[in-house]
Amino acid sequence: MAHILAQLMDKGSLLHRTFPEGFGSEKNLARDLLEAWRNPAVPIPPDSPAARFQIRFDTS
Repeated sequence: MAHILAQLMDKGSLLHRTFPEGFGSEKNLARDLLEAWRNPAVPIPPDSPAARFQIRFDTS
């Protein structure tokens, strides 16, 4: 999956049109992507079903 994302970002023209000066390095790009996933631009309302879920592991 990481290889596919890297190929799309490397070969795609949308990234180059959006950020013509680039990111400086792949490390900066990875850091920016991580922050974008950790801090979504659209907040999830607290009464939304997506805000209330649990992940449980079966220990049996």
